[in-house]
Amino acid sequence: GTVYFAIALLILVIVSFGIFKKPGLGLVPFLVMAYGDGLAAVIGKLIKSKKYKLGETKKSFAGSLTMFIISTLLIGAYLAFNLGTTFWLGTHWPVVALLAGFAVTALEAVSGKGWDNITVPIATLALLILLV
Repeated sequence: GTVYFAIALLILVIVSFGIFKKPGLGLVPFLVMAYGDGLAAVIGKLIKSKKYKLGETKKSFAGSLTMFIISTLLIGAYLAFNLGTTFWLGTHWPVVALLAGFAVTALEAVSGKGWDNITVPIATLALLILLV
């Protein structure tokens, strides 16, 4: 998992600083992984909630809720601050942020052990590129 995160970070830097020249584009996926997934693990262990299993991964509802909230807030903040760069988002950005937060959380839930360290940031990056 640690190696995947380093690879994902390299991709985020190349895409955000090199290709698009928008540092925020790489920052948000990094924060989603660092804070969303990191706090999901901590909160998931702190708060005793029901667990569920998808494939070979076992997750807690509290951890997944934490991932969803943090992902949605970070993606929503990025969309809100970049409304001027897109014409279609308009007043719908909160709904789009909720859907994107759900998608990232679902991907984190189904990613096998350690794979979420690359799938979550890269998928978040792809979503932001498509949305803005």
